[in-house]
Parts: sequence; C-alpha cells; structure tokens
Amino acid sequence: MITVLEGNSKNNLSGQEVIEKYPRKQRFILPILHDIQRKYKYIPRQSLENLSKYMDIPFNRLYSMVILLKKGIV
Repeated sequence: MITVLEGNSKNNLSGQEVIEKYPRKQRFILPILHDIQRKYKYIPRQSLENLSKYMDIPFNRLYSMVILLKKGIV
C-alpha cells in the first residue's frame, strides 16, 4: 500500500538521494516511487515535490499516479 503524508521538517524526507540515482526520463517514475516507498515505508510529500521538479512534471500528475498505485490500478 502506498501512503503520502506530510513530512516532518526535522527529518530529511526529500528522497533526493533516491531520485538522483535515476535518469530524468518519465519511464523511471514508478521505480523511483517504489524505491522511495521502500526507504520511508510511505511516500513523503516532500519527495513527491522533489520528484516533480526533477522530472519537470506537475505535482498533481505525480500525486494522481500515487493514488492509482495505492488503489492497485497501476
């Protein structure tokens, strides 16, 4: 199950080290999301925002993908 929560500012929940392991190609979005999920046990909002900037795609598009993942559609 995939969960998106507001991150705690005391923790580094950016996911940047996970995100930057991948090329800036949209085909890597799902593997990145899965790696972030594995690392944090959920997907921090800050990580989604950073992924949105890294891939240059709207945040709401990423969020929609996460919702579909959560529902098991993707």
